[in-house]
Amino acid sequence: MSRLPKQLVLFASGVFLVSLFPKLPSIWWLLAFALLLVALSRYACIRLIIFFYTGVCWGVFSGHQMMNAQLSIDDELAEYDVKGSVISLPNVNERRVRFEFEVHEVHRTSDGQPLPLNKLLLSWYDSEQQIVPGQQWQLRVKLRRPRNFSNPASFDYRGWLMSQGISATGYVRANSNNRLFAEEYGGLSSWRISLREKIQASNLGKQRFLAALVVGDGSGLSGEDWRRLRLTGTTHLLVISGLHIGFVATLCYALGILLGRFVNLQFHQIPTPLVASVFSLVGAVLYSGLAGLGLPAIRALVMVAVVLLVRLLRTRISFWCGLAFAAAVIAFIDPLAIHSLGFWLSFGAVTALLWGMTGLWGLIRWRRFWLPQWLVFLALSGPILIGFGDQTVLSPLVNAVAIPWVSLLIVPLCLLGAIFSWLPVVSDGCWRLANWQLEYLWELLGVAEQYCQDFSVSLPLAHSLTLFLTLALATGLLILPKGFPARWLGIVPVFCLFFAKQPRAELQVTTLDVGQGLAVVVQTPNHTLLYDTGARFSDRFDAGSGIVVPWLRSQGIGHLDKLMISHSDNDHAGGERGVLESISVSSILKPQADQGDSVSVCRAGMHWQWDGVLFEVLHPDSQMYDKTNNESCVLAIHYQGQIILLPGDIEATVENQLATSGVLPRNITLLIAPHHGSKTSSTPTFVNATRPDSVVFSTGYRHQFGHPHASVVDRYQHVGSKAYNTAYSGAVTFRYDAGNWTVFEHRRELPYYWQ
Repeated sequence: MSRLPKQLVLFASGVFLVSLFPKLPSIWWLLAFALLLVALSRYACIRLIIFFYTGVCWGVFSGHQMMNAQLSIDDELAEYDVKGSVISLPNVNERRVRFEFEVHEVHRTSDGQPLPLNKLLLSWYDSEQQIVPGQQWQLRVKLRRPRNFSNPASFDYRGWLMSQGISATGYVRANSNNRLFAEEYGGLSSWRISLREKIQASNLGKQRFLAALVVGDGSGLSGEDWRRLRLTGTTHLLVISGLHIGFVATLCYALGILLGRFVNLQFHQIPTPLVASVFSLVGAVLYSGLAGLGLPAIRALVMVAVVLLVRLLRTRISFWCGLAFAAAVIAFIDPLAIHSLGFWLSFGAVTALLWGMTGLWGLIRWRRFWLPQWLVFLALSGPILIGFGDQTVLSPLVNAVAIPWVSLLIVPLCLLGAIFSWLPVVSDGCWRLANWQLEYLWELLGVAEQYCQDFSVSLPLAHSLTLFLTLALATGLLILPKGFPARWLGIVPVFCLFFAKQPRAELQVTTLDVGQGLAVVVQTPNHTLLYDTGARFSDRFDAGSGIVVPWLRSQGIGHLDKLMISHSDNDHAGGERGVLESISVSSILKPQADQGDSVSVCRAGMHWQWDGVLFEVLHPDSQMYDKTNNESCVLAIHYQGQIILLPGDIEATVENQLATSGVLPRNITLLIAPHHGSKTSSTPTFVNATRPDSVVFSTGYRHQFGHPHASVVDRYQHVGSKAYNTAYSGAVTFRYDAGNWTVFEHRRELPYYWQ
């Protein structure tokens, strides 16, 4: 067994290395090189390389498989006739039902051309149909290629969809041929939906959490719920997670010991640990099945299996070997796993406990209770700071109360309610007891949230390899087992990080990719302004908290000196609340303010200066306008002869007014196109007056509004402007230093093959 960990680690490393490739190599080249390695396999070092190379081959093969199953760009937005099965719990709201659909057949409606698609994520709007797992449907759908907002630190939605095996997203079209042609009820999926319906029918105050803990359905949790869980460091507690699967496995192991002793009395040759391990694994599999058996649940199952294997074979296999085995299995089933925060949290927690608790199980009880909390907090702080942008130092204290409460009292009641769902009196009683406790727990987390927000920390430096290595070094030192000298030196790099200052350009303007909307960040060496916040897309997601704030934190920005909202339309102001709830802001400017608002009204003539950069408001004046677009705050920025203009959504009336009044700057350096390039804006008068060197259109990819209009693009090209479009460029950053401009288009610089 001595070489096995090394070989497993090499295999996993090879698989994960491929996920960092910017382009996948041809499989034929890999096969040719494989033949060479086989020919040289008599050398010991080559035999080890073969394990690494096997991992590379698997990563490349899996990558080609995933890419070939994706809808091509040329096939987007066409209509298709599909036959297949519903394979997930439907996510229902007042507008639509969303579900995963396994494809049996798919043909383009126009010419009958078949496509090699595997799984679809479909939405069905304004439908009275009840979608249930196991149903088989024939549907007319419109599909689009998986795509995500392209900004540094944004959630990689496309990569996540690919790892789930989803080939395309889309929606069901109204069509007379849409029909249900078969139903296959029964099994785990039917039990899951039956349990969810019973929980929803109970009308309990915290039924959304009951559904999350019983069947892994977190769709009922609101944005406010997720915010409280994130701020208190308890996002892993109130939905089925690896923690709960591990607890269920532990509980079943204890029950299995009792069962094993009874079995051992009858059948002496069956060891009790074997019975307990089988019972534990079965319990964990069933609970993971209730959660939908997604990749996070599978990762947790692998870890449970490893722990059980190590316990059964502890004289022949080390825990480190088990951990290597888990990494290899996860690499095999999920080659993109290292791009998931959940992967690092799972392995970080297990490794910290394994490493830091060495030789410490003899500690007095109170230290054995607190030490694991502290070790996991230290090990996971780095990934959480990078993944979420901030971390509360009170997390160990909150979790010390919440984890035992949820794991020992609430989850068992939820499971008993599920097991005895055929006895309404028992199941209702269990769920009511669980709900009663959830009410008090939620109140407690509400109180803790206020303090956690005051004691949260974020990184003052932009994400970089140096930052990652520094955090890894600090964590590794701090969780060293007792007896290692100078382990507290790990505090030194942490202090260095939090007292460091992020170097900045003289002037930087970044137009973020927020879809059909606008969010622009302007940075000087010591100040930051945010102009607009993008849209609010749903109760659970807005561009402010989901795109803008993660980007700010990834750049080491934990405070805004000024937030400027051009006007009140959702695509410009919808993310304002998300920003204000997530990051501190010194002052706010809006074209209008309600009485009592702690905001200033932007008016023409206002100006201020930061680090030699002049900011000047050109519009609106005191005049009333018939459209909110024409009330937009127009901001001009001047620095060393360079002029940047942010005009919001002004239309032809205001454009001509500014041009004829002499207020509008001429021959500007950078223009954020008015109204996303709509044909109601960017008039010939405006374009000829400004003649921008560069113009940025902030638009949604293939959006129904069709921005920017072709005539507008031609108009800017006619005056020599270089055009950028966030729909195709992603976030566009203009950086001015030492008299020169540098432009970065994030989507064109993405490092991974699937992006």
